[in-house]
Amino acid sequence: GKRLGEFAEGISRCPLAQLSLLFADNKITGSALGRFGRGFASCVHLKKVQLDFKGNRIRGSPAEEAGIGDLGSGLGKCEQLARVTISLEDNQIKGGLVQLVDSLGSCQHLRGLALRFRNNR
Repeated sequence: GKRLGEFAEGISRCPLAQLSLLFADNKITGSALGRFGRGFASCVHLKKVQLDFKGNRIRGSPAEEAGIGDLGSGLGKCEQLARVTISLEDNQIKGGLVQLVDSLGSCQHLRGLALRFRNNR
């Protein structure tokens, strides 16, 4: 989990315009997802993000779902972000999507949003 946050902080130092990451079928938790999201806060050039967290161990507890909201908060600070695709399929999430979408609402240039959330139990 800590390494995922450090990874995102490293990304924030790069002047990337697009980012596509596949973290499917790992053991990533919702709190690790939050640390990862906070690392995006200074990605000022980022315009397009595709993140796949399908089949991880993200659970439906309040702490885990807060991490999902933190992911959105970090991405929401990317001022130029225009397109976001996030897959959270095949986890155990019961909520958390409201916080994610609310946080992304602060992206002034957001024109496309795709959230994949099926098969959560």
